[in-house]
Amino acid sequence: MIRLGYARCGACHLAPLGAGLLTDYGKGIDDAQSLRRKEYQPPDPTQSPWFRYDGRFLASGYATTANDAGGRPTPPAWLRSYFRTSTALGARHRIAATAYLESPAGDIERFLDSRPTVDVLAAYEYEPSDVVTLAVARDRLPRGVELGETRTILQSTDDERFPTQVRAYVGNERVLVTGYGYGPGSETAWTREAYGAGALGEVQFFGNHVVVGASARREFRHTFDSNTWGAYARLGFGSWGILAEHEYSDRWSEADGLLMTDRYLGYTQLFVAAREWLVTSVIAEQARDTTASHVWAIRWRPEVQARLSSNFTITASVRTDWRRGTAGAARIYLIQAAIKTVQ
Repeated sequence: MIRLGYARCGACHLAPLGAGLLTDYGKGIDDAQSLRRKEYQPPDPTQSPWFRYDGRFLASGYATTANDAGGRPTPPAWLRSYFRTSTALGARHRIAATAYLESPAGDIERFLDSRPTVDVLAAYEYEPSDVVTLAVARDRLPRGVELGETRTILQSTDDERFPTQVRAYVGNERVLVTGYGYGPGSETAWTREAYGAGALGEVQFFGNHVVVGASARREFRHTFDSNTWGAYARLGFGSWGILAEHEYSDRWSEADGLLMTDRYLGYTQLFVAAREWLVTSVIAEQARDTTASHVWAIRWRPEVQARLSSNFTITASVRTDWRRGTAGAARIYLIQAAIKTVQ
């Protein structure tokens, strides 16, 4: 949406950082960017519902090839389903909740042999003014590039998927600052004793077509401390754009203050909208981790996404994985179909 001058996700989403349920205006934009679009009907602000919901299903089919050492890419879950709700408590309070079910990664036969993952996310948001939003949430950590159900390499390597957080958003038309503190968000996470705090800050340029930002995070555990610094950008003009987020982190031993490990992660996506409903992309992701057996890992993929209607989207991609020190490359051929309800 940045290529159309939407620098802020809040124009179409209820949540300040995007993802999740759409506003009435966002539903109209969603329909307008579909192949089977209907005539746009402007929403009546006096009829905005206090309770919203939707259901989403993301099904995946894949095939993999191995590199010369026999390694194969890890396949995604063949099914992820979400049921999301949002309840407005007056003009400045909102409660959101998401229940999701995710099948075990791998073949569909594992769904009968292994238990699926079932979890619940929730958030309470309060807007004391038009430029400040306060929130308590159990969700993913805030990121400069948020792609909804799609997980980037930065999100997939987080030690905990859904930490408990306290957040504050402060912004105007040009600047947005997000601060947060977090702790364990699940029973198994309590054993890690991970607590931390971080912030993101971004500025808009060129008529809402360029956003540049930076991030920082500090984490504390009983065995080590961790520092993370990042930078990100979202830009787009006309039919093309770039989404990028890169970060570096290190871990320090709490006992002697010595550097234990360091890690770099990067995500870059170049996309072109041949039509409003048809978007092609080339995506590159990199990881450098001194604790891994293969320090450098690179994966890239071309991708095509077609929004056939406001209810149905299909995505096809071919991802190539390469690790330094391993001969050959592994590939995964992936087709994903997303189905959602429209309230």
